[in-house]
Amino acid sequence: MENIRLQLTASASKIGFRGIGHDKKLYALIALLTILIITASFQLQGRIGLNLADEGYLWYGVQRVMLGEVPIRDFSSYDFGRYYWSAGLMTLLNDNGIVALRISVAVFQGIGLFLSLVILSRHWKCTPLIRSTLILLAAATLVLWMFPRHKLFDITLSIVTVTMLSYLAESPSARRYFLTGVSIGIVAIFGRNHGIYAVAGSFSLLVLLTSYRDTILPFRKAFSLWACGITIGYLPMVIAIGLVPGLFESFISGILFLFELKATNIPLPIPWPWTVNFEQLPLMYAINRVLVGCFFIAAPTYAALGLLWILYNRLKGVKPAPLLIATILMSLPYTHYAYSRADVGHLAQGIFPFLIGVLAITAKRSTIIKFVCVTFLLVFSFTVTRYQHPYFSSANWENIEVSNSQIRINPGTANMLTLFDNLVTQYAPDGRTFYAAPNLLTMYAVFERQSPTWEIYQLFPRDKAFETTEIERLKAANPGFVVLSNLGTDGRDNLRFINTHPLIYRYIQDNFKRITQRGSPLEIYKSLDN
Repeated sequence: MENIRLQLTASASKIGFRGIGHDKKLYALIALLTILIITASFQLQGRIGLNLADEGYLWYGVQRVMLGEVPIRDFSSYDFGRYYWSAGLMTLLNDNGIVALRISVAVFQGIGLFLSLVILSRHWKCTPLIRSTLILLAAATLVLWMFPRHKLFDITLSIVTVTMLSYLAESPSARRYFLTGVSIGIVAIFGRNHGIYAVAGSFSLLVLLTSYRDTILPFRKAFSLWACGITIGYLPMVIAIGLVPGLFESFISGILFLFELKATNIPLPIPWPWTVNFEQLPLMYAINRVLVGCFFIAAPTYAALGLLWILYNRLKGVKPAPLLIATILMSLPYTHYAYSRADVGHLAQGIFPFLIGVLAITAKRSTIIKFVCVTFLLVFSFTVTRYQHPYFSSANWENIEVSNSQIRINPGTANMLTLFDNLVTQYAPDGRTFYAAPNLLTMYAVFERQSPTWEIYQLFPRDKAFETTEIERLKAANPGFVVLSNLGTDGRDNLRFINTHPLIYRYIQDNFKRITQRGSPLEIYKSLDN
């Protein structure tokens, strides 16, 4: 019996289940910790703030999905996954409001936090007390970087990819190549860009793993299993594109538009730390900006040095720690994500492979060094991110009811909601729609109105054919009023609505009556039949 027990233990170790009983208890504790932290975070700020642009891009889309519309085809949107995830949970809650949306996103956030803590706990080999303390500090650090809340899907997707690559690197079996591919396909349903990043990182890992002499599978077989997995994981989207009328054309049009733009976002200058002007900024805010710049440098540096380290170890025939390989290979593509629009929000969405990697590096260090490194990362993270969490800046905000829920918002947002409430009452009663552009789309969700146009967030210049089609939609919808914010994104004149959508702007001027004075930050028009 003893021999049988030893053989079973050895077999379990080979497939990654060493200490399975202990791991189950640890994972249960991590799950409980995750629930407590996510719940506490939601209680602190789940009912604070309202983003009138980006958050509405998600919220409006989920409302339309709950009414039977199809993302991409019926309205401009992200990829399918996040809409159907949110719509499913909100349907269970029987609520299409902003708080219900944030609950659905928080559940997805919890998946990301749980996975990150699990893979770190497997990497930290120390006493239960020390490991538990490190997990708690790591959890606090990671949660601080989980913003903005309407982008928590993107953060979790990056963690899922790191988890699966670590899982594959730990034991590159046929089953794990296939499951890694399946996970990539599912990730791509939530975001094509994340799918591309995952393909880049996992293919690099596949090449690396199959290059060792003791590889279990040759490259061709490993690649076939991986590619087959991706196909199966992405199959629901392929079926939808094939069966839903009009979706294929809209899907391809969206891809072609990105090629026309030659960009995935509106770029911003990289906030290098040496560009911070200490004389013109309060000290703490200046320190914040310096640290932001340092993180923008640290992430790609980690990726570049990590790649050299992987190659060095490959030449020596040594296999590095699976989690470090995974974070290094995913840090480079997610650096692209952060740099595509170099602000703190996009840094947060692209930094998790780096954060997890830095935490993992401490694994073989002494207990004191572990705690010093993790504590410093926590302090630096808090200094950078505190300005991004509404809880720390909402002391003088006011309570207001939005979609049957009380939330606390800043006075400017409250005034905008009051303005729209008056306009809807006067010019768009009984479900009549309105047109809010380019960055006020949350109002469609607040007042549960269908956008009169396919494009709900008018950021980028459009060609004549596109504008002509949108004008026809405007005519058919007959909105009761129009509100335009004609200030350019990032203060850029070429991104003002009058320059990105000149034909629609002219149509509004010719077919609606302006009711605000020239020079007003908002241009408000009413329909001629009002």
